Amino acid sequence: MSPTTGQDHRHLLAAARLVDDIDGQRHREQVSFEEGYRAGYDAGYEVGQAHAEAEMRRQWEDLAAQVRAAGLRRTTAEHAELDATAAAGEPCAPKCGTCSRCIRAAAVTRRGGDYDGGPTPWEAATAAQGEQGAA
Repeated sequence: MSPTTGQDHRHLLAAARLVDDIDGQRHREQVSFEEGYRAGYDAGYEVGQAHAEAEMRRQWEDLAAQVRAAGLRRTTAEHAELDATAAAGEPCAPKCGTCSRCIRAAAVTRRGGDYDGGPTPWEAATAAQGEQGAA
């Protein structure tokens, strides 16, 4: 027996074992594929679940902020009360003279009432004075 023949014989035996094990190899590959698929699916599910929970958390935080902000806003009755005091010409409590409420109160007092829109008697007098100064 020559060295090549002995080597060929070993190769033929190895090839025969591989051929005999094709079904076993196919089964091992299928099992490995299924295990890998399940592991990937589970990991993807966990990642997707984490993303969904984070998105829901952000949305709930936004909604909670809106609800809290709504609780801090004035009610319609509170706005009406503020408008009534401003229309009556009442300045702010410290009577600073510089805030919008004090400025409006001064205008109401100076003009004898709140501006309701449209032409007013004092506008005509102011326009006439402006024309005299221009002439």
